[in-house]
Amino acid sequence: MIPASFQLQQQQQQQKPHPSNDLNPNLEFPLTGQSISDGRGTKYLLAGAPKRKPSGRSEIVMAYKCDDQLRVCDSVTPYIVKLSTHKDKLKREYDNFRLVQEQTVDKNKNNGWMGGISHMFDQQQPEEDPFVTCYDFLSVCEGSIKYAQHSAIVLEKGHEDMRDYEYRLQVQDDPEYPTPTVMDPSVVQSTLLVAAKCLQVLHSRARLVWTDLKAENLIFMELQNDALEPIVKIKGVDLESAIPHRGNPLDYTPEACPPEFAQFHLKGNAYDFVLDYSYDVWSFGMLAYELSTGKAYFKGKTPTEIMTILSDPQFVPPLGTGPGSATESYDGSVNSDHPVADKDLRELIRACLQLDPRRRISVQTILKHPYFQQQQQQQQLDQGSSGQSPYDYESSMGGGSGGGGTFW
Repeated sequence: MIPASFQLQQQQQQQKPHPSNDLNPNLEFPLTGQSISDGRGTKYLLAGAPKRKPSGRSEIVMAYKCDDQLRVCDSVTPYIVKLSTHKDKLKREYDNFRLVQEQTVDKNKNNGWMGGISHMFDQQQPEEDPFVTCYDFLSVCEGSIKYAQHSAIVLEKGHEDMRDYEYRLQVQDDPEYPTPTVMDPSVVQSTLLVAAKCLQVLHSRARLVWTDLKAENLIFMELQNDALEPIVKIKGVDLESAIPHRGNPLDYTPEACPPEFAQFHLKGNAYDFVLDYSYDVWSFGMLAYELSTGKAYFKGKTPTEIMTILSDPQFVPPLGTGPGSATESYDGSVNSDHPVADKDLRELIRACLQLDPRRRISVQTILKHPYFQQQQQQQQLDQGSSGQSPYDYESSMGGGSGGGGTFW
């Protein structure tokens, strides 16, 4: 239980910056006065206001690395600290991040001439990890009263998740946004390409099923300004629910679930379900539908309602072919099928949202789909001419940490 005096102290800190900010006047995000440590010399000063994740099991806050005297070591680079009392979940997420990062590093080692004679003339740029970097795991957060019972992982800081960006586009046009605002097609394509590369790393190298591919778990690493090109770097985040292939789920997000899992769920044996890569392919199709139409298919539905809809034998997935193409057995808010303008993307969505998981395409086929071919060819040209990926672009409206933002 947190003492009342500490709660009062926290309220006062929210009203007035902590004195420690006087020692670090150039920090973009004000220090809270809280610090956490792994007990072995690594310390972080927490900054900004914490945000609770939608699941309610964890919260995230920004932080700066500091020395033993609590002096900020790097005033330019803030980190994200994810805190939770569920140590086992955070440890699993940390292990998943480490596995993904090790697989990416190993692949890059084999790409250059050091990988062998056959690669001596390979001029490909090293492949970047499509996920944010995970730097540290703190099994116990020493030095903090508030987080004394928490564990933490330290992550690369992002700026804004895709769903917040989608919401921001809608409310800036109309506070009520009765008609969904369609995202710029180039942003949609870039986001889906990153999502597919995330799945490729998880499936082909780490042998993991993500089970949680959704708009909130794709992050703009800098401020995205629609008037500027190319697209700001995008990365995936949140591997807490990733499970080894053919394992059983420990958690799930209803909007990302395929129908076959929903059927297990309604029978009461969801955690006996055997995970296959086709689970993530369904999630990819639902994400593609949402980003391209500006409407989350199950927006406004409760988890129980979503599972009931998905498991119904009469359910017809959203295929983006226009009004009247979906089943009429539910209310129009769910089955009013918004059209997807791009023909190739419609075909890709259809190939992912097959009710029979055996008929869904693989992630390798997704990456080779005509919908992505033109963009990937352009990326190769850009890399050949400049040696820099178009995702490495930093917005002129705020490089570095992106000028604040929702930071996901």
